Amino acid sequence: MTASRLLIVDDDAVIGRFVASVGAVCGYEVRSVFRADDFLQEVESWGPSHIAIDLRTPDTDGLALLQRLAARRCTARMVVFTAMEEKVIDSLQRLGLTSGLDIAAILRKPLRAKALQGVLSDIKGASVALGE
Repeated sequence: MTASRLLIVDDDAVIGRFVASVGAVCGYEVRSVFRADDFLQEVESWGPSHIAIDLRTPDTDGLALLQRLAARRCTARMVVFTAMEEKVIDSLQRLGLTSGLDIAAILRKPLRAKALQGVLSDIKGASVALGE
């Protein structure tokens, strides 16, 4: 069975470590980056099965980053977290549907450990079941 790999991109080191620790508890092999360029490089070189992405990053717009993933035909299951308004979340859902991205969950900030753990456990189980 292939390892479940979770790649996290968040410009806030505290949140990145928090998501990484929850991911590790859920049994993921975890990597965390802070910049969009590093993130895209890790997507190509490491091949994560799952991605956790913050929509607000200092060096690029999160929606643009998701569009770049769609252009690369990224098949990783994704959890997106944001503090943005509902209109942005609606746009994100449409982007997932029209681009073929597997946006499994959208979580509102501030993140809660129990909710994040539930989502990461659920989507990990789904990907493992599909891979067998």
